[in-house]
Amino acid sequence: MANPTGAFRKVPMAAQAADKAQLLEAARAAAAANRNDAQSQTDLGWALYGAGRLADAAEQFKRALMIDMNIVDAHYGLALASKALNLKEPAIAAFEKVASLATQLDDPVRGGMLRRLAHGQINEMKDGDWQLAGEIWHREP
Repeated sequence: MANPTGAFRKVPMAAQAADKAQLLEAARAAAAANRNDAQSQTDLGWALYGAGRLADAAEQFKRALMIDMNIVDAHYGLALASKALNLKEPAIAAFEKVASLATQLDDPVRGGMLRRLAHGQINEMKDGDWQLAGEIWHREP
């Protein structure tokens, strides 16, 4: 459930609110039943983020990271929530951790994507521009 909001794109707006509420309740129940499972705690963080409860989401991602500091999805969620809350330094620190952990993922394509996204977010917060054109579009001969 790394991105619970993606499924809502195809659902009418009235149904989305109900689906988000159901998703949030299911994630709460799973997190309560699995208090020491970092992935369940991360999933709840994403459900809170998808419901627009950014401060709660940030705190939930921190709870997940207290269980396992190496969950890249929790760091990424914390980074996005912190950025949305205008907490620039914590967001940058979390994006830097994402970039570092992304190189260790089993899926090198996902790792590369997350690393570029994290670097782009950092660049945008520091300089107002993602500055990734060379990395993304430049092809070596």
